[in-house]
Amino acid sequence: MEKSSKRKMEWETCEEFKISREDTRNHVDDVSEDLENEAEKQENDAERRKESISFFFVVVVLLERKVRKSKRELSDCTRGIR
Repeated sequence: MEKSSKRKMEWETCEEFKISREDTRNHVDDVSEDLENEAEKQENDAERRKESISFFFVVVVLLERKVRKSKRELSDCTRGIR
């Protein structure tokens, strides 16, 4: 009876170890997937920021051109008044 009991305990310990290993693998897989998702999200955020900044600079350049044109037109108008 003692050998049977000892084998049963060894088997249970072995099963617990297998379950523990499987849980660990699953956890590692979950963490890896979470990290990959976070990295992808950060890349997308960075790309969006880059596009926003590019758009902002385009708007600034267009506004600057508009201001220069308006200044020229105003200057031309004031010359005509003098």
